[in-house]
This record gives sequence, C-alpha cells and structure tokens, in this order.
Amino acid sequence: MKRILKHLGSNLALLFGVLCILTAAHQTTQPNGRPGDYILMAIVAFFGSIAYRSAKTRKLGEAKSPRLRLGIEFALMALMIAAWLLQNSLAERIATEPFVNFIVPMWAIAAYCSAFFGKRSSANSSA
Repeated sequence: MKRILKHLGSNLALLFGVLCILTAAHQTTQPNGRPGDYILMAIVAFFGSIAYRSAKTRKLGEAKSPRLRLGIEFALMALMIAAWLLQNSLAERIATEPFVNFIVPMWAIAAYCSAFFGKRSSANSSA
C-alpha cells in the first residue's frame, strides 16, 4: 500500500491512460467518433507516467541500474513528444482541442522535468 501511495500521481496517470484507451475503443463504435485524440492522451499518460516514476525512483536511489533507466526514460519521453508533435495540423488541433493536444502533453513533460531536475533525496527510503 505504501508503494501505491508513494507513486500516487503516476498511478493516477496510468489509470487516466487506461480510461483513455477504453474511451478510444468506445469512440471507434461511434459514427463520428474521434479515437485518435484519446489514443494520443493514452500514449502521453502511459509514457509520461512511466518515465516520471522511473526518474523519481532513480532520484530516490532505489534503482539498481540508473544508466539503463535514464536511457529508457529518454526513449519514452522522445516517443511521447514525437507522437504529440508529429500530428497533422498540430496548431489547428491545439486551437480546437487544447486539453488533448497541449495541456496533457505539457503536464507530462513538466512532471518528468520536475522529477529529473528536482532535488535528490538525501535519505533513501525503503518500500
């Protein structure tokens, strides 16, 4: 239970990603559904929360191989940013759907940066 509470933010982001996948699946059954927006939010939520959790674990000194984790974090963030920036007509999408196409990706980037550049914990906590 402590581990769930310790990583509450990233657990909620993972749950948000699952809900986005379920919503995208439902949108595919609708005649005018737009599952792409929800798939993008799921990618951003999954990759961002996993990278954030890894950075936080590495920062707390709980990681066994910090260099490997760092590489995985950068790969996840690069894939997330690529999925966001390589959309067709991104500026128009940001104007029409700012939550999906701007707020969620910027939130994920800001959360990762806070974990990456934040202060290193002086005491290692054990879970």
